[in-house]
Amino acid sequence: MTNVTALPSISFYALGTDNIIRIYDDSFPHECLKSARKKVLEIDDTFSVFKPYSKFSEINQNAGKTPVKVSNELIYVVDSGIKYSKESNGAFNMLTGPLIKLWTDAKKNGCVPDESEIEKAIILCDFNQINIDNNSKTILLKNEGQMIDGGSIVKGYAANEVINILHSSDVKSAIIDLGGNIYALGMKPDGSLWRVGIQNPLSERGKIMGAVYASNQAVVTSGNYERFFIAGGKKYHHIIDPKTGYPTDNEIISVTVISSNSMAADALSTCAYNLGIDDGFDFIESKEDAEAIFITEDRRIYVTSGMKNDFKLIDDTFMYINKF
Repeated sequence: MTNVTALPSISFYALGTDNIIRIYDDSFPHECLKSARKKVLEIDDTFSVFKPYSKFSEINQNAGKTPVKVSNELIYVVDSGIKYSKESNGAFNMLTGPLIKLWTDAKKNGCVPDESEIEKAIILCDFNQINIDNNSKTILLKNEGQMIDGGSIVKGYAANEVINILHSSDVKSAIIDLGGNIYALGMKPDGSLWRVGIQNPLSERGKIMGAVYASNQAVVTSGNYERFFIAGGKKYHHIIDPKTGYPTDNEIISVTVISSNSMAADALSTCAYNLGIDDGFDFIESKEDAEAIFITEDRRIYVTSGMKNDFKLIDDTFMYINKF
């Protein structure tokens, strides 16, 4: 991604993935790296649905029963998720937990869920059934069996928190990589923009098809090419369409969103992927602080208007399509 020499860095596992923070600035207190790691681990402890003691797990366990006392931080993240759900008409949905569980079990068993199971799970995915009480600082999922999941927003939120910690320590140049969600802080030490590679979704990991030039921006990709299983000769990936209950089936294989807000980039990449080329493209175009690169299975590339000068196509087996 970059050929400059890094100064201190920190690597750790959290949020179900490998993470690394690299700083390219020698005038900073080194404790800020440990503070950043500590914050991400705290976020993992709060939002992970795989930890039975987390607040998200507690909310799910009490669905249809009792409101759960939560922090302002958790309310902020969930409230943001509801906002993205409404803006995208449900293409982003934090209540897809029942569907995610259904398809996770299907992957383990190597078979597709029954249609009746999917239909029952879809009913439980109504994001309007999240009740946030700002006075009592509680959250209640109104119906038993509902499950909140932050897989498409929490890494982005965590990156924002890391950025705040680095800013408070006056770090001028850094790369935050939370499981492939990239944030390019400041400029490279030589004063040039960061060059962030875009994975070729049709090739092995590490092969790039293009690059984004960025500064103080998140670069986040949603794609169907890494997490999937095959049943009956058909590929089923991990991005679930909340409306159909099945893995999203459109011509897109990846969407990369660029924004100064990492949480927005995280959520919007899922929105755009689920909306498809036309609606997803128009949706990102309508956002002031978001640009996107869409890649289709037949190697077409669509780039939103504000990214045309900051995206470089490297692999000429892909075809750049101008929508303007």
